Amino acid sequence: MIVIPEKIVLLKVPKAASTSLARLFWDRYEMDPFTKLRTGVATSVRYRLKLAETGTQLPVLNGNWFFNRTADFGWHCSFAELQCLFGNQLKDYHWIGSVRHPVARLFSAFSFQVAKGRLPMQLTKTDFAKFVELVVTNHPSLSMQQRIHTWPQSVWLPPNGWDKSLSLVRQEHFIEDMIALVDRVPTFAAGLDSMADKKRFNHSFRGEPTRFFTRNLVETIEEYYRQDMARLGYQSWFESRGSVPRARLLKLDGHSKARLTPTS
Repeated sequence: MIVIPEKIVLLKVPKAASTSLARLFWDRYEMDPFTKLRTGVATSVRYRLKLAETGTQLPVLNGNWFFNRTADFGWHCSFAELQCLFGNQLKDYHWIGSVRHPVARLFSAFSFQVAKGRLPMQLTKTDFAKFVELVVTNHPSLSMQQRIHTWPQSVWLPPNGWDKSLSLVRQEHFIEDMIALVDRVPTFAAGLDSMADKKRFNHSFRGEPTRFFTRNLVETIEEYYRQDMARLGYQSWFESRGSVPRARLLKLDGHSKARLTPTS
């Protein structure tokens, strides 16, 4: 998602509260998230028009407007894809990525698919273990959406070491990470109160998911997503319950400001 008036790119990582962030921009600019562009318009935006000119008519560009994709992709579009499309036009933009502990994120993908009736499974510990096995073995029975929702978060983010203008909003510290960006993102400043009051996450499961986990299963998930675990600074689930170490939060201007520290 590109928010032209604010020079922001939101990388909508699936199952990491990214739609809650996107909704703030859609609401502020009165955009219908389900609007679709005709092929000719999308091509013009991609090849013929400058972003600054486009923004006078379309302040928010959804990531699904530039590819002939199925609805399984939702509004998700990666850093690499947007760089390929717009290149230097985005050089002065600030990039924001939504992220989440890999264990909680995979359980969220599972519970979403069960709630939607897209998995022949129930919300049980046994079936979650079966779903994990399908994911880590890249089983051919997985649907396109199930694959997209369970790709590593690093797939959507800039390459490791690219941290020129990237901020992460972690679902575990959602509000404080938004506070860290209010000076840079006017929409966050305007929407902070509503987010704090309503916590508008899309929930397919409410409660404590740890009862669905075993230590062996958590180790399997964390090994599969080891690149995400290292890059995003997450500790093992049973050590931290999905939290990022507080040492990664810096106190600036009276607010907690999260900073990405890439790992090699």
